[in-house]
Amino acid sequence: MSETVFEQQANFMLAKGQSVDFPNGDQTSLCADQMAENVTQTFDAWNAAVVGITSDDFDPVVSVAAVGVKVVETMRACIEVLFSLGIDAQAAWDEVHQSHMTNALPDFEKVVSRSWKVEEAA
Repeated sequence: MSETVFEQQANFMLAKGQSVDFPNGDQTSLCADQMAENVTQTFDAWNAAVVGITSDDFDPVVSVAAVGVKVVETMRACIEVLFSLGIDAQAAWDEVHQSHMTNALPDFEKVVSRSWKVEEAA
């Protein structure tokens, strides 16, 4: 089985000498700035794609791909922020997914409490 996106991002961050399992304020600030920049770039790509629809040289494959790349870059930055806060991104994802499933399917097992938490730096 291949690595999850969370494992891939954690390994990338560790390779860059960043922390992934305890809060790091400076790192979180840098990652949050990067996340905000990626969100802006995602909307810029989206707006360019929408404007391009009325253009004679509009290429839907290129436009959709540009938006898709920016969305994935934003996801990566968001995962990096979670790790920089010391949050287990996979556990947080699982809990949010379970919560959404509970809302969508009334018989789905209810979320009782947080299974993830921020660990204190050693």
